[in-house]
Amino acid sequence: MWDLVAPLFKEFHEELTDELKYQKLKREIKNSHDLIERLAAKAKLDPLSVEFSKHLDEHDRLKPLREEFSIPKSKDVVTEGTSKTKPNEEVVYFCGNSLGLMPKRVRQLLSQELDVWATAGVVGHFNHKFDRPWISIDEAVVEKTAEIVGAKPIEIAIMNTLTSNLHLLMASFYTPTKSRNKILIEAKAFPSDQYAVESQIKFHGYDPATALIKVNPPPGEYLTKLDDILDTIEKEGNKIALLLFSAVHYYTGQFFKIKKITAAAQKKGIVVGFDLSHAVGNVVLRLHKWKVDFASWCSYKYLNSGPGGIAGIFIHEKHANDFNRPRFAGWWGSDRRSRFQMDKPFQPTPGAGGFQVSNPSVLNTVSLLGSLEVFEKTSMVQLRAKSILLTGYLEYLLDKQLNNLGYKIITPRDPHQRGCQISLFFEKEKFEKVYKDLLIYGIIIDERNSDVIRVAPNPMYNSFSEVFRFVEALKTIMADLGVKPFISTASSGGKHKGTMTFAKVAFSVIGIYSCFLTWAVLQERVSTTPYYDNKESKPQRFRYFIFLNMVQSITASFIAFLYIMFVGKKIEVGSVSSSMLFRLLQVSFFGAIGSPFGYESLKHIDYPTLVLGKSCKLIPVMLVNIILYQRKFPLYKYVVVTLITLGVSCFMLLQPVSEKKKAVASSSFYGLMLLSINLLIDGVTNSTQDQIFHKYKVSGQQMMFFMNMFSALLMFTWLINPWNSELNDALVFCQIFPSVLKDILLFSLCGALGQCFIFYTLQNFGSLFLVTITVTRKFFTILLSIFWFNHQLNWGQWLAVGLVFSGIGLEAIVKQLDSIKLKEKKIMSDGAKPLEENKTGRGENGAVSRAKME
Repeated sequence: MWDLVAPLFKEFHEELTDELKYQKLKREIKNSHDLIERLAAKAKLDPLSVEFSKHLDEHDRLKPLREEFSIPKSKDVVTEGTSKTKPNEEVVYFCGNSLGLMPKRVRQLLSQELDVWATAGVVGHFNHKFDRPWISIDEAVVEKTAEIVGAKPIEIAIMNTLTSNLHLLMASFYTPTKSRNKILIEAKAFPSDQYAVESQIKFHGYDPATALIKVNPPPGEYLTKLDDILDTIEKEGNKIALLLFSAVHYYTGQFFKIKKITAAAQKKGIVVGFDLSHAVGNVVLRLHKWKVDFASWCSYKYLNSGPGGIAGIFIHEKHANDFNRPRFAGWWGSDRRSRFQMDKPFQPTPGAGGFQVSNPSVLNTVSLLGSLEVFEKTSMVQLRAKSILLTGYLEYLLDKQLNNLGYKIITPRDPHQRGCQISLFFEKEKFEKVYKDLLIYGIIIDERNSDVIRVAPNPMYNSFSEVFRFVEALKTIMADLGVKPFISTASSGGKHKGTMTFAKVAFSVIGIYSCFLTWAVLQERVSTTPYYDNKESKPQRFRYFIFLNMVQSITASFIAFLYIMFVGKKIEVGSVSSSMLFRLLQVSFFGAIGSPFGYESLKHIDYPTLVLGKSCKLIPVMLVNIILYQRKFPLYKYVVVTLITLGVSCFMLLQPVSEKKKAVASSSFYGLMLLSINLLIDGVTNSTQDQIFHKYKVSGQQMMFFMNMFSALLMFTWLINPWNSELNDALVFCQIFPSVLKDILLFSLCGALGQCFIFYTLQNFGSLFLVTITVTRKFFTILLSIFWFNHQLNWGQWLAVGLVFSGIGLEAIVKQLDSIKLKEKKIMSDGAKPLEENKTGRGENGAVSRAKME
């Protein structure tokens, strides 16, 4: 997948090793939405179109691996007469997290072993015509497995099944004492793991009710927080003998931070073990480097070894020669040089091999071998890179077209905190139909607890087109349940056809114009106009901008709260995570320190210059993305920025300065510097807001509420510090000049209401229509400021105004042309949609007709 992502990042070239590319990918990819939209923009395709899924498949270097596997046909898994697919059509198999598909070569390998058994009998242990003597059959898979889990061959043994191995490992590594006898696990661990742990505790004479510690997710949440795990280790560490966690949680798909958990636990003297059943072959592991004490896994999921396949164990090299450690011994764990000398005392093989008990099943081992030979055709980092794209694409389509309607994603949004699996938690009344109908559409997934559907696209044999097909089928099923899918404005050109009524348009335009035109006048009035009292005292200007900003934040937060309570989406307690609040606090902090620079600049530049300067917002946003996120932009973007920058520069340079005003000419540069700082902070703020929006799925009004609330708290904290008298001075000013109070409150109210109108317009008509309104709003703001405050512009400055708005206009025109092209491509591809045989009265793609949806 490197050729797909390489153009998005600097210094991402073929000369880099796969490991370095993967590490760079981990640093660069912050959220799936940004990644998918950048890939689509690079390809000049709509990310919601079937063409984009085909484009991703065309550039998938791992695509040939699919030919290594037997893909089930619809006729073999779907009841005859119920299927909405063709009988010989391959199903979409998203169930590798339960049982991986069969590698085609396994059939041949099993046939060879059966042939040796038939023709050589017991001699096959030593003389094997395919060079796989049964006496050392496990050696054929140990080194290959070690590569996948990030271990040395001496640390790996292939033996038994998962829970049997966990018992054998705990017999050696769980050595409780009176003062240290507890075992730490994650809440809702896989039941077999919990049964094994509880039975081990009882076997040693302790009570699971007191000796078993579980780390629970916060109330109302599904994911276990790393901080909670580390806090438990810190608080209970001296009493814990063993930590046994899943690396990837079977239910939520959460990928735990193995390295950090291991280091924290071992610092407290705790032995650390992991169940890797949902991690091996799925995520990149570095067991030796991370110094995990032991681990075990099954091989029938992502390692594709077949039902009931042979399992594996890892024991760190530091324990390789610890022969005094208690263990349940068997003859296959004895030194291989004396294994058949029956009269010798037990002498363990160094390393993990010394923990084997009986000889491994030959047929199970070669089944695993068949899959591992396919793994050798690629690397875990290449598989992981494709997996990030697959699940990111799946998440993107779900969010943009179903948006958690009737379900919610309970898997981490951070692509680096999950593997192949996305878990969808459905409302009870919808779950059963969704699960059953997906099979009718030829899609194989599995469920847990009758409420969660686990969707696990495997990078070895699944495609991006199959992800698209899954979402199209889910849209159709959800539509049958009364959930109306929609096309997000993010990539549809910003229009919702059929909803742009005249009344709504008028409501949006009048609302934004009236609020922000009034807000603009009041902003300059509060910042620059002298206020008079009734006692003929000297007029004064209001200079308390932190106080002004705090009042606006309080007002905006209150308005957003009212909107959420009576109009918008309610805030669920479980959906408000501490990490989300922390990021919102960060944005609020930048917003709080950024606005005063803008207000202060007004004392040194007039308001038209401020508005034109604000039109330069593309510059800091572009710089932040290029420098921090190493994004690349199309050529027209640079033309737009050049036009705007040139226009603002001309506006400043061509401003006439009279002899009387030359003394303040240097102040204009100072004002422009303050405005530049304000714009740079805005650029950082907007980038962070975008990440919060994509990662945590908050609504615009929710973000408005939290940001303004935090901003108000931050500014109030600053204002009440003993070294600052601004709060008292501002209140005194308002008492002396009460007319300013009316302007402040009206200014704050207009700004808050204007934000509500902006979010309303964005939800109903999209970003392109919103830009049209705001651009014309800026133009009328300048004209109003010129006539109201008698500002004078010469012909050169009018030319500069034209340059600025030419740049903004070019941006709008290009977006409109792209939208038209995407629409034409959709029309041309209507006949190429998946699920062609859907005859439920919906569109050709098996979902609700696009003409009706859009």
